[in-house]
Amino acid sequence: MAKKTLATKAPASPRKDKLSKTLNVDAPPYIPTLGWKTPLTDDLIWTAGLPYTPGTQKHDGFVILDQVIDYREVPDEELFDPAFYPFTQTDLRELEMCEQMNELLAELEILDLQEELHRKMHDKCLELQDNRRSEEPMIQNILKRTTKTEQALYLTQKANKSINFKHQDHGKTPRFSRQIYQPRACN
Repeated sequence: MAKKTLATKAPASPRKDKLSKTLNVDAPPYIPTLGWKTPLTDDLIWTAGLPYTPGTQKHDGFVILDQVIDYREVPDEELFDPAFYPFTQTDLRELEMCEQMNELLAELEILDLQEELHRKMHDKCLELQDNRRSEEPMIQNILKRTTKTEQALYLTQKANKSINFKHQDHGKTPRFSRQIYQPRACN
């Protein structure tokens, strides 16, 4: 028989005990105040290039900056000119990756457009086939009706010819031999 091993408990974390003793669950949330920020000194302002008039420093170490910060608009010619802003190797790699991604997206868009056009054409072909199947019996019925009416017309014309031929030669039928009574004017 195999020996049974009893599961042993993992040792309790000493950190867990310390946290539970020092943390207060009902404590209000911590919101940092302005005093925690790094105070602006003259050196920091000068290196950042912020507009500042020396001598306007508050008692807690904070500096009041001037109201107007002059931001110069950089024209596109300068922005993309390597003489003004030279590209680093990482910039060039990022630009190349962006160009590759744009090419890939353009190819995917073209494929998506082709797939959509193919799907629309397929749906239209199916619709036309369904319409043709539903209209074929109707067209054949119309064609049969026209042939029936043409034959009936032919038979009536043939019958009329035979009647006219008989009446021209044999005008003895009282209906056709009678003359119409027309009164004459008296003078």
